[in-house]
This record gives sequence, structure tokens and C-alpha cells, in this order.
Amino acid sequence: MAKNKTLADWGLRHISHSSLDLALNEMPAWVAQYLFKKRRPMGAAAVRGQAVEIGVKIMHDGGEFDDPLTESLAFYNKNPRLGIDGDTREKEAGHIQPMLEQYQKLHGIDEWDGTIHSLPNTEASQRRIELELPGIGIPLIGYTDFEFEDSIVDLK
Repeated sequence: MAKNKTLADWGLRHISHSSLDLALNEMPAWVAQYLFKKRRPMGAAAVRGQAVEIGVKIMHDGGEFDDPLTESLAFYNKNPRLGIDGDTREKEAGHIQPMLEQYQKLHGIDEWDGTIHSLPNTEASQRRIELELPGIGIPLIGYTDFEFEDSIVDLK
């Protein structure tokens, strides 16, 4: 009887949140990308997520004259991996400010004025977390977005 291939046999060294999300929502795309190495270009939503993360980082650790929205939009608009049509690009760009506003509201700031409002400084960010899951054979790896004295924030 033939042995079933494991994820490691296919050359995978780890899995991630985005890999699991793709497998749950688009299994054929996951197989193409992770097993047959047919990579898709990064989508507008993923680049928007990175841009929002930059803005949130500035809200916590930026200087007096840093503007979270301006920096987020600059990153988004300059991203060379963003090879998508103009309508999709604009739609995702339009989500950046509301997402930054929503994050501010978590800290009790209801009005967006684009300035830093003394949010607590982060203690760490992008710390690697690795979990061994029984029966998988490869680890699940993720990274924290922002860590504080009493909490961890993940923006997904």
C-alpha cells in the first residue's frame, strides 16, 4: 500500500495563518500555491493590511510630526507588488482611513484628526510564535503585530 504524502514530503517547512485561511476558503488555490509552487501576486487587501499596520505602528511609536494616514497611503501607493486594476486599488485604499479610525476607537478616541493621541508605546512587534501541532509534522508559525505590557494585538 502506498504511503500518503505528508506536508513535509511536498517541501513545506511550516504553515501560517494565511496558508490555513487560503486552504479553508480556496483549496484549489492552496494546492497550486503551496504544493505546486504556482505563486499568485500579492493582492490589494494584503498590501492594504501592511499599510494599516504601518499606520498603527506610527500611532503607538511615531514622533510628534508623523502622520499615520499619510505614511500608510504612501506605502500602499508605492508598493511595487500591487499589480492590480485601478478600481480594486482605489477600493482598498479607501479602507485604510476607516481602519485606522476603528483602531483609534479601541483606545477611546472617537474623532479622527490624523494626529498621534498618546497611545501606549509598543514593547515588541513581529515576534515569532511557533506551535507544533500533533499529526501535522511541520510547525504553525506566526508573528505578533504589536505587544504591550498586558496584551497582544493582531490586526487580522
